[in-house]
Amino acid sequence: MVVVLAVIAMLVLLIAPNLMHQKETAEQKTDTALVATIQTQVELAEDDGKTVSSLADLASGEKYLTNNQVKQAEKRGITIKDNKVVQNTK
Repeated sequence: MVVVLAVIAMLVLLIAPNLMHQKETAEQKTDTALVATIQTQVELAEDDGKTVSSLADLASGEKYLTNNQVKQAEKRGITIKDNKVVQNTK
C-alpha cells in the first residue's frame, strides 16, 4: 500500500506543474483573443464615425461590446490608448 501511495505521489508531482502551465497558456490565449476582439470593435466604431477613447464608449450607445466583455477587459488590464487596444503588463 505504501508503494501505491508513493507511485501516486510521484505522478501528482509530475502532473501538477504541467497543469499550471496549461492554465497560464490558456489565459494568455484568452487575453490575446479579447484584445483582438476589442480592436476590431474599435475599428468598426471608427468606421461608423464614432470617437472611441475608452471601453465605456464601446459599451454605450450602439453596444459594440457587452458589459461582460468590458468587465473582463478591465479585469485583465486591457485599455484603449490612441485608438489602439493595449494590455497593461502585470
